[in-house]
Amino acid sequence: MKFIKIIIFTGVISAIGAFGYSAMKKTGFQMPLTAKDASTAQKIIKSAPINKQSAITQISQLQTTPKKPSYLPNITDSQIPKGFAREQLSSYFGQIKIYSVSYSSSETTPSEIKINSDFQDKNKSIDISGWKIKSNLRELEIPKAINIYEPSGSSQETDIYFESGNNLNIYSNISPIGKNFRLNKCIGYLENSYKFTPPLSSNCPPIYTRDEIATFAGYCQTYIMSIGSCKLPDTNYYNSLPGTDQGNACRNFLNPISYNGCFQKHRNDSDFLSKEFRTWVNQNTLLDSQHDRLLLFDKNGFLVSEYVY
Repeated sequence: MKFIKIIIFTGVISAIGAFGYSAMKKTGFQMPLTAKDASTAQKIIKSAPINKQSAITQISQLQTTPKKPSYLPNITDSQIPKGFAREQLSSYFGQIKIYSVSYSSSETTPSEIKINSDFQDKNKSIDISGWKIKSNLRELEIPKAINIYEPSGSSQETDIYFESGNNLNIYSNISPIGKNFRLNKCIGYLENSYKFTPPLSSNCPPIYTRDEIATFAGYCQTYIMSIGSCKLPDTNYYNSLPGTDQGNACRNFLNPISYNGCFQKHRNDSDFLSKEFRTWVNQNTLLDSQHDRLLLFDKNGFLVSEYVY
């Protein structure tokens, strides 16, 4: 009985093997190589030319080529300030920078921090009011500023929106008009009424063309051409003009020479607004007199820029 079971089992195994071999042949399955076939294959492989140096170079390149990080890929590890990790950097890192710091202990010359921008997207506009600058001594918050300073002086301060190429100057003293503002091509006229430190730009638009004044009396033309940029006409001269047609014509021309007159004439010019904002923070102890480290943070507390002096 035991012998019969062995015969039956052997028969089943043989049948399965035969069926499997037949199926493998139908499906294209290749049977294992014989010893002779394996020997032939080894000879073919050994005879194939191999450029060992090329292979080594390719492997070396794969091992040494660093993978670019997904966040801020254009910022190298060496550009990340000490004490910070890549994930602590603002998305504006490298685009908005503290580019100049000037300490002053003089009462007449304020300390100054300058910030500029260079965006990859030239149409971008970033609200930087509320960002913080931290030194080793203390910190300050970037304030608001008037974007378009109206002649009435009633303009309200709003958030500072930085575009590519804009500059922000932060002064440690107090604004003479009690407000921060963006410069424009007429702003220098304010120097006639207020003392700014440092002074405002004196590069206002010309007040005349030769054609405009060619019919005026000679004395009037001479005086008009003597008026400096962003300067007001002298009151004594104005009052001394005769009540004649020529005197009145000269007086009428001098009347609008002021911030208001310049503003009304040029406010719609494409280049009326400057790229510069000025703010005054009344903090004389922000900077160290010798050496300091300034860090600029965005509203979410991420690092935007570092400056060391």
